[in-house]
Order: sequence, then C-alpha cells, then structure tokens
Amino acid sequence: MLRWFEDNSKNSKNSVSGRGNQVYTLAIAPIYDEWVRNNYELQNIVRDAVDRIEKYILEYIHHCTQHVKKVAETRIQLAKSQMAEFKALEDFEQIATSSQWNIHVLLKPKMKLQSTKK
Repeated sequence: MLRWFEDNSKNSKNSVSGRGNQVYTLAIAPIYDEWVRNNYELQNIVRDAVDRIEKYILEYIHHCTQHVKKVAETRIQLAKSQMAEFKALEDFEQIATSSQWNIHVLLKPKMKLQSTKK
C-alpha cells in the first residue's frame, strides 16, 4: 500500500516518505478497508438505481420515437409502390400498341383528375 502511495503521489516530494505519514497510512488502512466493506451494499444500491433510471430513459426514448419509426416505414412502403408502378409503366410503354397508347394518353388526365378529387 505504501508503494502505491509513493507511485501515485501528486506532489514532487513524496507525501509518504515521512515516518509519521507512513505510520498514519498504515494505521488508517484497516479503517478504510472496513468502511469500504460495510458500505459495499450502498454502492450496489446506487448502481441499481442508476441502472433503473437508465432503463426508464431508454423506454421513454423508445416510446417517444415510435411515430418516427412508423413514418419511416410508411415512406418506404410508398417508395416501393411508386417504384413498382413506374416499372409497370415502363413495361407498358415497351409492349403497348399504338391504339393502346392512344387510349392511355386519353385516359391519363381523367385518372389524374379523379385521383386528386376528395
């Protein structure tokens, strides 16, 4: 223990180098050890309280960000459906006959008008 104090002393002059300080350090060591042992359960109680608070904070963050998750999932679904619709339009453009294409051009504004009505 004295070696630890010598190695970790903050002052340039070692605080444990004096004979009185060595005696004091050796005398106080059992008292400090007993205090740590007696208060070990208090350390666990504090740690448990911190763990509980951390758990509550994580639950709160999870609860408060649920809507963000739902919005993101909705956007992903919308993007996938738009991508599928665009792919279908590209396929139609490649295989459509001229009469089918003319009907498509004729119906497109009417469909757009119908979809925007509420």
